[in-house]
Amino acid sequence: MGKLSDIMLGKYILVKYVDPGNLILIIQINGVDIPIVLVDLGAAINDITFATVITLGPWNLKPTPIIVELADRYTIRPVEKL
Repeated sequence: MGKLSDIMLGKYILVKYVDPGNLILIIQINGVDIPIVLVDLGAAINDITFATVITLGPWNLKPTPIIVELADRYTIRPVEKL
């Protein structure tokens, strides 16, 4: 690849890749299949529904004061944390 000035002058053609969409998997935890799991490789917080936690069996859940604010400013208060 050349210098930035070469790119700006159009000496190189930059390739725009097509959005591959969402990476969705089927995973298994404690012998329970969980379909349609969205993978976010950049997530700092991972969450699952409370119904899924109940399905997977007993966990050592703890209360949490965390409030998650989404990009559209919608807020979610998690039930508990693992």
